[in-house]
Order: sequence, then structure tokens, then C-alpha cells
Amino acid sequence: MTKEVEVGDEFTGKVVKTTAFGAFIELSKGTDGLLHISNISPGQRIGSVEEVLSRGDELSVRVVEVDRERGRIGLRLASDPDVAGKSVEELATVGSGDPGPPRRDRRDGRPRDGRGRDRERDRSRVRDRDPDRPRS
Repeated sequence: MTKEVEVGDEFTGKVVKTTAFGAFIELSKGTDGLLHISNISPGQRIGSVEEVLSRGDELSVRVVEVDRERGRIGLRLASDPDVAGKSVEELATVGSGDPGPPRRDRRDGRPRDGRGRDRERDRSRVRDRDPDRPRS
């Protein structure tokens, strides 16, 4: 039986796949975690994952996020100053570097569309237009 991955665990893993948003690191047989692109070179912005990492590279990483519902494991480099020497409680506040907080609904609870616009307001504008009115 294998141990469940927990926040704070440290692994030396291999890069098994690179994507536009990060690298998947094999922590143990059948268990991968994501090292987000923003955490590959702490303090630097890189253009692509492949500039720094290749498939098969070995890295020392630390688990900073475990989402069992979605089956996701967030990683940071073990040498990253933001995670080095931090307790499990402190790591939980660091996060894995996924882009931004989740989008919030409007104050009245109605959802926005994917572009951050108010769908109801946009629909009402379309309905209010007079089709026979000349457009400028």
C-alpha cells in the first residue's frame, strides 16, 4: 500500500510531460503533480516551459496543494524561497501558482460570461436596439 500525498511532502521526481502552463512531475508510480510555469524559475518570467525543463529532467519538488476532489497536486521547487523551510500550515497559504483567484459572480449573484461581461446586460442591449434605426 502506498502513502497518500500530503501538503509538505518532498519528492525528487522526473518531468513526464511539459505543457504551455507547466510541467507534470512524476512523484511516484502513477502519481503526478503540476509545477506551474510561474514556479519553474522563481523570480523570473520564462516564455515557455521547454526553455528550462525537458522530459526526463529530475527535480526536487515540494507539495503545496492537494485537491482530492479534482485529483490535482500542486508543486513548487523545493529550493524556492517561498516554500523552503515552511511548515505545512504556511505552505497551505502559499499555493501552487495557478493563475489568479477564481472569478467571482456579480454582487447580485448573477454569473458573468467568460469575458467578464454581464450576460443579462448585454442581452438587454441587443433587444433594445431598433433594427430599422440607422447605425452610425
